[in-house]
Amino acid sequence: MSRGGKEIFSVPVNGSARRVTFTFLRNNRIALTNDASLESSLSAPHGESDAQAWRERFRRLAGSPVFAVVRQDAGAGAALSARAPGGLQSPQLSALIDQLQWITVAGKPESDRLRVVLEGEGTSDAPTRQLSDVLNGLLVLALAGLHDQKLRQQLQPDVREAYLEMLKSADVSQIDRGETKSVRLIFDVTPQFLEAARASIPAASPPPQNKVLPNKSTIRN
Repeated sequence: MSRGGKEIFSVPVNGSARRVTFTFLRNNRIALTNDASLESSLSAPHGESDAQAWRERFRRLAGSPVFAVVRQDAGAGAALSARAPGGLQSPQLSALIDQLQWITVAGKPESDRLRVVLEGEGTSDAPTRQLSDVLNGLLVLALAGLHDQKLRQQLQPDVREAYLEMLKSADVSQIDRGETKSVRLIFDVTPQFLEAARASIPAASPPPQNKVLPNKSTIRN
């Protein structure tokens, strides 16, 4: 569809009635939302302080070839928890993420791997400090799990090594910018990790074949 001289695209989310809507603002920028109306977001007036807040975060990530800036309204944590496997769901982690005002993601190739930087930013020090503790705790638990004898028997050695390499590259830190406080998670995505993750995805079962019924004929004496 076309609105205000812009071509607006809408695509469904798999397994849901929701849709994601986006449009190309310029050759190097798009606007994307899961809200009911992208047009209202584009037409809403933005104050100078609001625009400055976005520009500041864009400047921080300008050196990364791939990045995203999200200003959220207490929904990211709940969405993450809803999509996480049962063993990885953490209500505490979800609640802390929901207290963040900004979430940024940046990816930068380094040799044969992708360095990923995730940062959550808020105005209060307590949630980011607690989030840092929770992330560090999850990393410790994940490393301990990979050294568990039972799990070592279940995982292929190359798969286990790929997960270990990614976890060992992870680093959690806190950043104090005065008015805002952030927690930053950095980790490396390697070709071995991508191959291990791909191998762990169950193959889709082939669609059922239509059985060919024998032709029925009428015999008349």
